[in-house]
Amino acid sequence: MQDIGQSSAKITKETLKTKVAQAIRNMILAGEIKPGQRIVPAELAERLDIGRGSIREALMELETEGLVTSAPYKGTYVTELSQSGIREIVTIRSMLETYAVGELQDNLIEADIQNLRKIVDEMQQATVRKDIGMIVRLDAQFHGYFVSKVSHSVLYETWSYTNSRLASLFFAALCSEGFSPLEEIPDHHYALIATLEKCLLGQCPLEEYSRTVTNHYMRLV
Repeated sequence: MQDIGQSSAKITKETLKTKVAQAIRNMILAGEIKPGQRIVPAELAERLDIGRGSIREALMELETEGLVTSAPYKGTYVTELSQSGIREIVTIRSMLETYAVGELQDNLIEADIQNLRKIVDEMQQATVRKDIGMIVRLDAQFHGYFVSKVSHSVLYETWSYTNSRLASLFFAALCSEGFSPLEEIPDHHYALIATLEKCLLGQCPLEEYSRTVTNHYMRLV
C-alpha cells in the first residue's frame, strides 16, 4: 500500500508541473514566445521563479502536445508549422468538430445556439478593446463547444492537441498586418452559426457545415 505522504508529494509535483506547463503555454499562445523561437530553461526558471527541473518536465508535457519540439544538441523550440502542416491540422480539426455536431445533432436545442451567440457577442466586445488574447480564448471556446459536450475523452484530447497549435497560429495571424480587420472576426463566427442552424433544420447537409468550418480555418493559411 502506497504511503499517504508519498502520494501527497506526487500529487503536489504533478500539480506544479501542470501549472508550469500552463504558464509556458500561455506565453506561447500570447505571442511572448514566438514560433521557431528557442526556449532557454534557465531563463524561464528565473522568470517563473521555479527550478529548472520543473521547467524541463513542463516542456516534456508541451512536447507531447506538439506545441514545442526538442532536438538533440540543439535545444527546445516553439513548433513552427509549415503550410502543409497547417492544412493538415485544419482538416483534422474540421472533421472532429463536424463529427461532434453529428453526434449531438438530435439533441441540440436552441439554448446551444444562444450559447454560441453569447460567445461571439463577447468576442465582438473583445475586438473593440483589441484584446487579442481574449479573442483567441473565445475562439477556442466557440470551436470546442460541441466537442466538449460529447462524452468522448479521446475526441476532446485530440481536439485539444490541435487547439494548442492553432491558437498560437491564430494569435500570430491576428498580430500581423496582412490579416483581416479584427472587426470581421465575429462576423465569420456568426456566419458559422447561421450555417449550423440551416443544417440542424435540414436545409442543408452537415457536409456544408464541414466545408464552412474548413474555409473559416483556412483564412489562417
